[in-house]
Amino acid sequence: MRSYTILLIILFVFSVKAQEIPDSMLYKWNPSLTAGFNFSQVSFSDWAKGGENAIAWNSYVNFGLVYKSEHWVFKNQLRAIFGRTQAGDQPNKQNENEIFMENLVARDLGWIFKFAASNTFLTQITTGYNYKVDPAPKISDFFDPAYITQGIGLLYDKSEYVQTRFDLAAREIISNEYYFEADDPTTAEIEKFKFDLGLNSVTDLKIPIAENVLYVSKLSLFSPFKKLDIWDVRWESLVTAQVNKWLATNLSFVLVYDEDQIKRTQIRQAFQLGLVFSIL
Repeated sequence: MRSYTILLIILFVFSVKAQEIPDSMLYKWNPSLTAGFNFSQVSFSDWAKGGENAIAWNSYVNFGLVYKSEHWVFKNQLRAIFGRTQAGDQPNKQNENEIFMENLVARDLGWIFKFAASNTFLTQITTGYNYKVDPAPKISDFFDPAYITQGIGLLYDKSEYVQTRFDLAAREIISNEYYFEADDPTTAEIEKFKFDLGLNSVTDLKIPIAENVLYVSKLSLFSPFKKLDIWDVRWESLVTAQVNKWLATNLSFVLVYDEDQIKRTQIRQAFQLGLVFSIL
């Protein structure tokens, strides 16, 4: 955890560059939309060394909508990813299943920081399964559970490469059938809703490594006031190398530590080559 903080401080110091917003970007909504499809396949026929046919795919959408004036900023982001995989004669399985939304409004204070209010939403697109058990039981579904966080605090966005905010925040975990993360094990009653007040921090990095290579990172931290010595961590990193206008390779890494889910560090990583479309 300390190493992440040091890294962010170094990047903050060495990458600060004041943003000059073109007049053409002011006083209107500026949309952006990127969609992609990744696919991998391997098959064998009378292969002496053995092997198993396999297919994997995922698709994603990243939509943004930004409005800026001399003193106000409104930012909206919607990101969704879904994928499946199949090996041999086994049933196809889910490998990606997530939808994320972030809304932010900020007011210039005539200072290095802006006053900001934010709302984030994270859940699954469809049913999730635990494939470590056979038969695989259902463990999640759309809005079951869902994580919603509202924050009020300070935003720094005067750098081209790094934006960060620090909030007083409220986080809700909403569930129905899959209430494990919202339930308090110390009580006899089953709780399907959990509410915490605490501190929240979100830092976004966007650093061009080369002309056609981009590094994007998002580090989200939350700690409830009742457990300020424990921080929930979600660190998303993505390196994208653009081969041409419609072909790109991605290296993604996601690290999660959330004791409501599991008291161990969760890691998801993927290397993919696929089609990408920047529509807006």
